[in-house]
Amino acid sequence: MGGSSIVGSYTREILSQHSPIPISIVRNYFLPKWISKDWFVIAVSYSGNTEETLASLAQAEERGSKILTVTSGGQIANEFGHFPQILIQEGVQPRAALPLLLSEVLPISETLVGAPMTDLIDISESLASASKKWGKAIPTPSVIVEKIHNRIPLFIGAQHLGPVAYRAKCQINENSKAEAFNSEIPEATHNEIEGFPESKASAIIPVFLRSSDEDTRISQKMEVAFDLYNEIGLNPINLHSFGNSKIESMLTLTHYLDMVSVELAEKKGIDAVNVTRIKELKTRLASKD
Repeated sequence: MGGSSIVGSYTREILSQHSPIPISIVRNYFLPKWISKDWFVIAVSYSGNTEETLASLAQAEERGSKILTVTSGGQIANEFGHFPQILIQEGVQPRAALPLLLSEVLPISETLVGAPMTDLIDISESLASASKKWGKAIPTPSVIVEKIHNRIPLFIGAQHLGPVAYRAKCQINENSKAEAFNSEIPEATHNEIEGFPESKASAIIPVFLRSSDEDTRISQKMEVAFDLYNEIGLNPINLHSFGNSKIESMLTLTHYLDMVSVELAEKKGIDAVNVTRIKELKTRLASKD
């Protein structure tokens, strides 16, 4: 769930054209019935206390599934320590633990499905220098902050940038304490595109996440949708990812959009780290036990 579950979305998308077997993501208390003893279940919870993950783990154990847990501790480490377990560094926000979690989950998943192994060292070196391209290959985060401030960003991705759009939406929600949404092309061109008024009255500002690896049909739909949104006064934004591979473009754009969310929080004068309502929700739920 939350900042931990995005690792599954990134991994599935990275492996979508390599894996001969399905990769399923569960963000719920219940495992699908078809997950059986023949499945390998990777339970990812940074805190180790995510109740939905704990519930799903218990079901996987009952069904005899092969289980691996990835966590920093908590109940998962204590209650499911009899299964293979990867313990990662403690002390960061779950949403900031994406690099830690992905560096464990992706290689394991690649091995399980027989996919080529990603050179994470090479990727990390590219990421370390990616910010030097801000203001050149892509506007600086502050430029985007000025455009989306007092608007509601709708992050629109496609293919491998679909999960990046979802991550961006979540980061604006949690870090910036602001409304944000996400959608995907081509689906959005079959419904969402009809939802905007024929005026500048909409608070939504579409943010298209683009990639040089787009399918031609996707590119065409992105371009036409952008033009239509521009014509009705939504002032959409195009953000082009960069990198030498799909995973590199995913992660460089993720890094960039994470920074957008932090700078938006700073502009609003709020604490990007604290998540008061999430804590309050958990407190109220605990009182019902």
